[in-house]
Amino acid sequence: MTKLTQFLAGPGKRAICGAACAAFSLQSEVCFAQADVPVDLSWEAPEGCSQQVEVEQQIRLLVGTPGETRQVSRLRVTGTIEPFNEHYRLTLLIERNTTHGTRIIESDDCQSLGKAAAVVVGLLVRRQYSGRELTEGELSGRPELPLDVTPPTVPVPPVTQPPTQPPTPAKEREWRLLVRGPELSADFLTLPRTSYGLNLGLGTVYHEWHAFVSGGPWLSQTKSAPVLQPYQADFRRWSVEAWVCRGLKLDSFEIAPCGLVAFDDVIARASGGGRVPRQASALWLSAGGGITGYWHFGRNFAAAIRGSGRLMTKRPQFIVEGFVGDEQVHRVPLGTFVASLGGEWIF
Repeated sequence: MTKLTQFLAGPGKRAICGAACAAFSLQSEVCFAQADVPVDLSWEAPEGCSQQVEVEQQIRLLVGTPGETRQVSRLRVTGTIEPFNEHYRLTLLIERNTTHGTRIIESDDCQSLGKAAAVVVGLLVRRQYSGRELTEGELSGRPELPLDVTPPTVPVPPVTQPPTQPPTPAKEREWRLLVRGPELSADFLTLPRTSYGLNLGLGTVYHEWHAFVSGGPWLSQTKSAPVLQPYQADFRRWSVEAWVCRGLKLDSFEIAPCGLVAFDDVIARASGGGRVPRQASALWLSAGGGITGYWHFGRNFAAAIRGSGRLMTKRPQFIVEGFVGDEQVHRVPLGTFVASLGGEWIF
């Protein structure tokens, strides 16, 4: 009878708990609470960080099974990992009956914060097993707990001194300012020859969405007429574009399909023997889409390369008239393709 009682109080109890959890698909914290570890853990962490099951397993390994059964108060632990100032912050809220404590741990390694939480909680439980009461200072890390158990061999970041009141975790702003430029562009079809332009833009970033307006001048270009009817036509162009892109981020890289509308203003001047321009300027709207690739350097800057196509809603003609007759200098095509390279600043 004595051996059976020891089996049910020790390894047998844990085996029965595991079987019950698998049979009835209970939550991990329920089974954790019944496995001889007096801790109710609530855990929240981003992808890539230690999750609740891992933290619970590390606590069990640290605490183990006490030499004799003790009735100790349960610890209620709430752990939250959040990005903070280009690294990660762990906030541990610990309650034991009416005693409360808060611990703040920061690290560049998100995984190490889960191990640090397991060490803190494991030391507190072992302290209870030793028969000593836990004070608010011990729950909050003041003074340090004695190292009466062997910590895991992984490096654990130091515990920072917390404020007297639990801090409110800093939340990243949802709307951020976007400054685009300088951006160099090449338009292959709109004018008689390939056009080169310089753009600047201003907009906003909301989660994965980028919305901005950009514009600027294009280098002027000249088209010369045949020898039989000599003249020269100079083209000057300005553009304004409105963009909306939705990004898909892959580590430091981001791919973003985009939609756009653009206004183009072209002024043409003809010169030569008796040449008079029939149409000197034109303004039209175009619409289209493209794709942008970003290479992020930190949180505030990304290099951007973009290709886009657009269709014209209007096809202006530039015509000169002279001694021999009228002649078309250029007609805007139905569509064009633009390639761009530049930078994007986010604040």
